[in-house]
Amino acid sequence: MFFILNWHLLIDIFVLICLDNILDFYIYINFNVSKNKKGETKQWTRKKAVFSCWKTSIIINLTRGASRLLAGKPIRKGLADCITRAVMPCSGSYLLNLWTELCVQSIYDQPVIVENAGVYIIAQLGDRVGLMQNFRMVGERLLPKAGVDYIKRLNKEKLWRELLSRLGRWCWEAPGGLVQFKEGDNDDLEPQILRAAGREALEEAGFTIEDAHIVGRINTNPVFFLHSQYVVHAKVALKGNACPDDLEIIGDRRFFTMQQLRELNRIGEFDSAPTMAALALCGFSL
Repeated sequence: MFFILNWHLLIDIFVLICLDNILDFYIYINFNVSKNKKGETKQWTRKKAVFSCWKTSIIINLTRGASRLLAGKPIRKGLADCITRAVMPCSGSYLLNLWTELCVQSIYDQPVIVENAGVYIIAQLGDRVGLMQNFRMVGERLLPKAGVDYIKRLNKEKLWRELLSRLGRWCWEAPGGLVQFKEGDNDDLEPQILRAAGREALEEAGFTIEDAHIVGRINTNPVFFLHSQYVVHAKVALKGNACPDDLEIIGDRRFFTMQQLRELNRIGEFDSAPTMAALALCGFSL
């Protein structure tokens, strides 16, 4: 019996040594190219750490399984326990996380953005639409002739401080805001969207709206934004005073014809993509 137990232990040790060398070789050929003159990059170190944890877990759990054999427990049960404990870290969510860490590569150099449900309101008065000024941290590119190397040049030439100092301007936009549910509301989203449209039009622009209806959905940029937002078209019944939130910097509000908006776009004072898309959904052509 003692010979049989040691025979199985020898097999476990042999498999473990082979696995250890295979993993080391895999790490070397896949991640060694990520090294630089100053040492290992964070990405390489993280991936190596994942494999190291995997290997350590296998060693610990093989040892635990082997201890069952040495304790005189049934061979089959001991072997099953040894194998189960060894492969357990490699199953289920662990393997999924490992696969994600090692095999899923970033497609873009910016993160995706998750937004709450929101609404943009196109408030119409005759043949004009009502917009309001919002102060946004936007501006012209610091290096207009830079293409795909724009960010690299900002880093290399240390221009971030200068760029940030130039941001900030008034932008003409359609009023909009988040959809808020109240206690007792049902799961039907449409009434909440229309209620949010009325509230935001009044708070941000001072427009009391009527005949409001949902005309569609827009996504500012599907590359980075996961969800669409809603567009509501309405008529202005009454013009009053705006009462924006304390954190909002709201300026003037006006009613524009499409020709006036084209001119504002030409001189760079109106380039809000959500507002333009919302206008198009409501039948206005710029």
